[in-house]
Amino acid sequence: MTDTNSNVVTLEERGGFTCVPNAIYMMGLSVKEVAIYCYLLYCENRTDYTCYPTLRAIGKAVNLSRKTVWKYVHMLEEKKLISIQHTHMNTKDGAVLNGTLLYHINPISWALRDYYERKLSESEAEQRRNILRKKAKAKRLIS
Repeated sequence: MTDTNSNVVTLEERGGFTCVPNAIYMMGLSVKEVAIYCYLLYCENRTDYTCYPTLRAIGKAVNLSRKTVWKYVHMLEEKKLISIQHTHMNTKDGAVLNGTLLYHINPISWALRDYYERKLSESEAEQRRNILRKKAKAKRLIS
């Protein structure tokens, strides 16, 4: 059941599964990126699209080291699938400490738009390189 003091949905209420956007399989993600993204979706609060598992918890869930998780979390952020917010906490004596990372699961449309823009840029760059190669080849044949 849902806790009356929070918006967290329990596993039983989800029916024991996590929905994953089909588009992530078309974006060229690595197996590790998919695993971490799926775990973040599993942990996600469905009302504000956030979650805050530790790097250690993510690593334990997907069988990766903390450093490896950190690397792939940043790759997911670069691909616009997630946004990361650093949190802080105050101790009783007033000291400010680093808290856990807060992950925002972005709309899949943001990630897809970024993916297609990158692919288009890569294609345009390749097309320019091919044109330069043809000109260079033609110039060598004329000389």
